[in-house]
Amino acid sequence: MSSFRGLPLAVVVILALILPAQANNLPNEIAYNLRQIDGIIVMPIDGEYLIDLDASKGIAEGDIFSVIIPGKPVVHPVTGKIIGSLDKVEGWLEVTRIKNGYSYARSLNPSVKFTKKTQISRFSNLPAVFWDYSGDGENIFANLRTTLPQLKWSTYVADQQHRPASPDSAPKDNPTLFFIYKNNQLQIRGLNSRLIGQYTLSPTPDKTTPAIQEKTIASSGSIVSLPTTANSPIVKTQSTKTTAAIIRNQSDNSDDLWTSSKLEGNPTGIEINDFDSDGKNEIAILHKNTLEIGQFTDRQYQQLTKLTLEGIDKALTISSADLDGDGRPELFISAIDGLDVSSLVVAYKDEQYKIIQKNLPWFLRALQNVNGSKLVLGQRLGDKINTFDQHIVKISFTNGNYVSAGAYPHPWQTNIFSLQPVNDANGNTGYTEISSNDHLRFFSATFDELWESSESYGGSMVSFPREDSTGGSDYAETFIYIKPRLALLDSTTILAPLNEGWRISKSFQSIGPGQVTALKWDGSSMVELWHTKPQPGSLADFQYADIDNDQQPEVVLLFHFKRSGLLSKGRSGLRIFEINN
Repeated sequence: MSSFRGLPLAVVVILALILPAQANNLPNEIAYNLRQIDGIIVMPIDGEYLIDLDASKGIAEGDIFSVIIPGKPVVHPVTGKIIGSLDKVEGWLEVTRIKNGYSYARSLNPSVKFTKKTQISRFSNLPAVFWDYSGDGENIFANLRTTLPQLKWSTYVADQQHRPASPDSAPKDNPTLFFIYKNNQLQIRGLNSRLIGQYTLSPTPDKTTPAIQEKTIASSGSIVSLPTTANSPIVKTQSTKTTAAIIRNQSDNSDDLWTSSKLEGNPTGIEINDFDSDGKNEIAILHKNTLEIGQFTDRQYQQLTKLTLEGIDKALTISSADLDGDGRPELFISAIDGLDVSSLVVAYKDEQYKIIQKNLPWFLRALQNVNGSKLVLGQRLGDKINTFDQHIVKISFTNGNYVSAGAYPHPWQTNIFSLQPVNDANGNTGYTEISSNDHLRFFSATFDELWESSESYGGSMVSFPREDSTGGSDYAETFIYIKPRLALLDSTTILAPLNEGWRISKSFQSIGPGQVTALKWDGSSMVELWHTKPQPGSLADFQYADIDNDQQPEVVLLFHFKRSGLLSKGRSGLRIFEINN
């Protein structure tokens, strides 16, 4: 296989001149997500290869790289300048794991051995197939082929002649990108039918100008974020038929948004519930090695007690549920001791907060069901390939101990931290989660993946160390970031967090600004209803609960404003949004 790789600037100029106007109808996200990214092979290791790219460079698990052998230069016959090279594609690599500063990739051509310093290029000269199941996608195919010239396209007619009756019949092991167009939906799938992107296309007004939108739309009209004042804390998302946004208030100092007193350090999580069964909610603030319990009265915070969490190196997450049935919810804390999981349970017993069980081998999370009930899930650490064990269990209180009560069915390769059941409009229960590449996904009750967002969600400041022994005899550590929780606003609406700088600066001082978005499943996608105004700082955790005991739940956001260091203390705080439904 040979390819012509010209000088980047020249390519950009030429494309700008030859692209037809209709190509601009394609979402910018498609060209960006499938853009060419160049790197090199660092070294072969244990049947795989290390490459010098990570998430900060824009790659994701499942990305396919061509392995390139530089060819003869192409010299302009008049000017004598080198205008490109005839490179050869020697084989393909698929990204399997992403680390900090490098990634693992497996060869799709096991018989071919590659050496270090070999050039690689993402989605370069990768075969691309377009299957039209609606019969009116020829112009969409033309636009895609023009917008993504780095792919190896066939013809529209040839692709339809070889189109299977169902896209599920696509070859599973071919290094190919499949563009599947059906019922105004465009899916992009890679190796083993892995979903790379999904877009909703507006009905085409004529055969020459298909209108394509980046966001999936509801049946009632396009969903957009409407203009609002700079100081509005909550922005409602409405149909384009509406001429003005609903704005909760005109100032951040209004009654709809308020800030708590400053918190010392960088808490990893918060939980709001009536832990002592006195009829008033308390807030539990989780620090690295301590648990602080407090309460708000007239929007003033008062610390009630502080508990040292002994026997752990670091507390990670906190959630609550009443498993022992005494009317007082227990606090389930996921924690790490060294490189092992060592979670614990705290409860209000004998007029005080105390650790009632520790050294539990699971990460723990209390999950709210769509009917309002709660259950607690547990998940162990996984192996060298999977960070988290693929078996999730239900936790029960039996004979005075918290034990496994059997398997909890769940979508494949999910973890407990960002998994959340939610109903559709017909009362059917599905599942949402934030994926490993920070996209929001929706699964059916039978765990079929129905949708994946093109936008990123999540972003976490909470991590734990894990041994990375892939370097042979040299010991190294890698850090695993905990996915943030999703929450229910009601049985059909989820709340999803977002740190806008997460994909750019995971290890910097701030990954914010942060916000929370309300979304509802409309039968084809998760549609945004509203979002909080982005707030400065890094969003560490959030809750939807009645923090001030006024009988109305609030959206409570925990922010890190300054990270702790060797010579400086961290600074954090709460931002509370009154929803006023």
